[in-house]
Amino acid sequence: MAWNQSSPPPWGSIVPDRKLKLIIGNSGSNGQLTVVEGCVARVMKDHLLVDVETAISKQEDRVSFRQPVMKSAVIRLSGDEGPGDTCTIVDISASGIGLISRQAYEIGTKLEIKNLQLRDGGPIHSVFCELRRSREQSEKGYFYGCQFCDLTTDQEDALYGDLFTMQAQELRRRREQTNF
Repeated sequence: MAWNQSSPPPWGSIVPDRKLKLIIGNSGSNGQLTVVEGCVARVMKDHLLVDVETAISKQEDRVSFRQPVMKSAVIRLSGDEGPGDTCTIVDISASGIGLISRQAYEIGTKLEIKNLQLRDGGPIHSVFCELRRSREQSEKGYFYGCQFCDLTTDQEDALYGDLFTMQAQELRRRREQTNF
């Protein structure tokens, strides 16, 4: 059915002078994300001409949703048999962990995180990871973004089980707050 230009266009139609926001993600390994906002200038058979008002491009390296944690654990260099140092786990995802430590480490360093209990009554985890990002946190030390490495199937299952349980608990808590 043809659109009669004297009436509003059907919802979702792309027509000239309509505001448009495009979110373009690259499914490749580089994680590039681009957001373009503008106004449709012209609609052609197989493409659009858009007058761009804003365009933002960002590198996004995160692979998975992050769950806030704020729990203590022990961190040490992979292969080190010493007691390690206390750190704070800020957040965790299926692919990695964010933490704060007073110790300075270099990007690419392999670390062991042990004695990590993500939730009350949950299992205690010990995992290896590679340091991917670093940011100084003034008096707190350093914030590190780490990617898990060499996880066994059992370790993955236990971590995912904790993540799903924590997410379910958070959803339940939010529902209860809105339904009191």
